[in-house]
Amino acid sequence: VLSILTYASPVWWRGVSKQSDLLDKAQNRSLRHICAAFKTTPVAALQVEAAMMPMRMRLDLLDAQAATRLSKLSHRSAVIQRLDPAWHVQPLPALLIAFRVPPAARGLRVRHKLWYLASLNSPDNEWIDPFYLAPGAPSVGSYGGRLKISAPSGDEAAGKAAAAAAHLAAVKPLWRNPDHVFIYTDGSMLEVDGERRCGSGVVVYYLGVEILALPTALGPHAEVYDAEMHALATAAEWISENGDELLVPPSHWHFFADNSSAVGSSCSASPGPSQCYSIAFRSKVLAFLDADAGRTVSVEWVPGHTGVKGNERVDWIAKAAARRDVATVTKSYSYMRRAAKEG
Repeated sequence: VLSILTYASPVWWRGVSKQSDLLDKAQNRSLRHICAAFKTTPVAALQVEAAMMPMRMRLDLLDAQAATRLSKLSHRSAVIQRLDPAWHVQPLPALLIAFRVPPAARGLRVRHKLWYLASLNSPDNEWIDPFYLAPGAPSVGSYGGRLKISAPSGDEAAGKAAAAAAHLAAVKPLWRNPDHVFIYTDGSMLEVDGERRCGSGVVVYYLGVEILALPTALGPHAEVYDAEMHALATAAEWISENGDELLVPPSHWHFFADNSSAVGSSCSASPGPSQCYSIAFRSKVLAFLDADAGRTVSVEWVPGHTGVKGNERVDWIAKAAARRDVATVTKSYSYMRRAAKEG
């Protein structure tokens, strides 16, 4: 019923009581039937009992969610092309730009609702490209066993102690092999001075020695998943730029993260949260593999807080980064979705 009452509300909702009052009456009547309440029961109590918000709040929420979805549209979308030129990547012919002049600039008193939705978002925020991967683009399977993405199953995630033991057993024979480099990544979110802040961490081991500990503060406009993906992208960029400077340039990169979703999405570049980091990670990894058929890359899940040295170390690094205060303008897509729900 709610989906019918609010159908296409980002188009017609103007924030006036004349609209919301009619919908409130329909919703309140439904609440009394759902809760089997008397007519004298306060509406606020019924809303709490049925976990339903006032219609005005719901319509504002739908507006905020619609504004967030602007960041998932292609730059060539007809919707985006009707917004301010700041939303565009490529300049368009003057005719189209003139067509996009906001109604206020043309002497109209009311701007189009689309411009209001755009004001709730910003072209500076994380943008998701729905058409980044062309048909036939290389996949994990295109590289056979040279590219291994190992996200855990439910049973493996439940048996953390066994998974940690298996990880240590697999790493130990190669730990001091100069042809292998081991990279642990992590993301963290902490509440500092009443503000949630995120940070990422990267720790690199080569010949059994820690050669890099890199913390990066992401500020308050990101989520834990963003921090996890940022860490993987940062790690891939660092090893691709500095690997040749090691004693023996390693031919085998091993990435480890304790977030199974980040592991599974690391090379996908699919249209979703933190796509930019997945694209960055993918480009570095595929370039590394394409340069030599003897090279391999593995991205594996490692259980957190189970005594795995590299994971414990990078967890501390990520937490230290999250405590730092950094000013950020760009908001991640995950953050915008959460902020829209929280109002």
